[in-house]
Amino acid sequence: MPTFVEAVQTVSDPAALRRRLTERIDAIGEALDLLESWTEESRDTQTELASQYDAAKRLARDEIRSARGGNDGEGEGKGVEKVESADGFEDEDPEEIPAVDLLDHPAVADQTKDRLREYSTKLSVYLNREESYGAARSALIGALDAELDLYADLLPKLETGEASAADAHRRIAAFAREEAPGPANRTAADVVLEAEVDEP
Repeated sequence: MPTFVEAVQTVSDPAALRRRLTERIDAIGEALDLLESWTEESRDTQTELASQYDAAKRLARDEIRSARGGNDGEGEGKGVEKVESADGFEDEDPEEIPAVDLLDHPAVADQTKDRLREYSTKLSVYLNREESYGAARSALIGALDAELDLYADLLPKLETGEASAADAHRRIAAFAREEAPGPANRTAADVVLEAEVDEP
């Protein structure tokens, strides 16, 4: 199936070409909406992972308080063994203990330490990947805006006759070849919309 860039080259009637460009502007709007949706989903995922990691840190600090016999040393003699440490953990406010040190704290359960490692790794991997994806989304938004500018410039010129259909063909082809991401017969709108179709 021909892409928009290829199909539009066969439209020689200016009025018909204006209709195709108007439809394309609508498609670019859909692509921008998709990018916004993906960005929102990314934020939600990041928030969820960060929340899981924070919950694991809170649990670890609660375990330290519990091992001290309650709130920072209170409540001794209530059946909770107080943890002594030669590393100075005993005197430190649990809220001030760095997350990395929670992994070595004797009062933190092994299961809790496993959760800390798991959520820390998941969040770190996600943030590193998202940094790359975020840059790609920003580039696509810029390319879509540039494509909109092209059609916004062509539409009134086609209507007044300042530009012919052949002029529009050349500019659209040159834009796809020189400025748009991906193959020379596609633009950013194709990249985004085809990615949506390919999603399971």
